[in-house]
Amino acid sequence: MPDSENISYAKLEDIAFTCIINTLQDESTWQTLGFRRLPKRGTFFNKFIKNEILQKEDTVRQELLCVSIAQVTLWLGRNIQGYPAVLFTARVLEMVVDGIGHALWQVYGFSNRTQAIDFLSDGVNSYVRVSKGKLGANFLVRTLHRVPDSDRNSWFTGVVKLFNSPESTFYIIPMVLDKMVGKKQQNGN
Repeated sequence: MPDSENISYAKLEDIAFTCIINTLQDESTWQTLGFRRLPKRGTFFNKFIKNEILQKEDTVRQELLCVSIAQVTLWLGRNIQGYPAVLFTARVLEMVVDGIGHALWQVYGFSNRTQAIDFLSDGVNSYVRVSKGKLGANFLVRTLHRVPDSDRNSWFTGVVKLFNSPESTFYIIPMVLDKMVGKKQQNGN
């Protein structure tokens, strides 16, 4: 629906949510952060994986959610006149945490729904408040203490690449939204 003058809020939210979820599923993002590939195993198999690896995976999932939600929220605030970005953030957090028919907070490594909402709200606010050039530094500040010491050098290098590459999902999100929605929409009824 490129360049549509009147895209509905529901359609806009679907497009934005797809951008956010695609960020989590981007193989190259995971590889940049030191993983061989996107982790795709069920809960049953997690008991065979080292706890520090699971924690690192949860860290990536949680922070990618925060950054991508923040990027979408910023785009909406700049491009959709009258769009309630706070409402969008609340709806996306609800979709991410509660899922559709099945709670997703456990998938992202949270202990409970409240922890998920608190963490994601704080994270999104943290990324919304920094300039695009400081996203990587903010990512490092928020994650470095949760990464094993043995991985810190590669983590640092990966974060620098991730947030400074023009192919990075965080640079692509606004372009995808521009193309799918169009710039400077007048309303979203």
